[in-house]
Amino acid sequence: MTLLSDVEARWKDVERVSEGSPLVCRFTATIDRDFFLNMAGRRFKASQYADFTLEIQAYATAHYAQMAKTEPAGLGPKSSESIGGLSVSFTLPVLNTDEWWGETIYGRAVKKIMKETGFPTFLHVSPGII
Repeated sequence: MTLLSDVEARWKDVERVSEGSPLVCRFTATIDRDFFLNMAGRRFKASQYADFTLEIQAYATAHYAQMAKTEPAGLGPKSSESIGGLSVSFTLPVLNTDEWWGETIYGRAVKKIMKETGFPTFLHVSPGII
């Protein structure tokens, strides 16, 4: 269980990198803050990013928070279609791609740090390879 004081302490870095953006900071509940911080912690580990770890985690958390409040940049590929009854279904856009991280200034900062540290930006999996 994460302590509220831990979440508040870690959130200060997010407030700093987002410059207190209301979209990122003011409207993000504590439980969501904990979730986003933990997502960033699992994705961006100190063993990979060393001195850049806290910075990249803060930017990633700000990105997650903003993306949770805005719609993705369009629908994914059409996954089904019906003529009788007129029904169309779509899939969600693929997350964790260069394009998805490019949706916010915080995600673009994550990409920049990844490039500067020499790590590949994002894992791309070809269809059929699991």
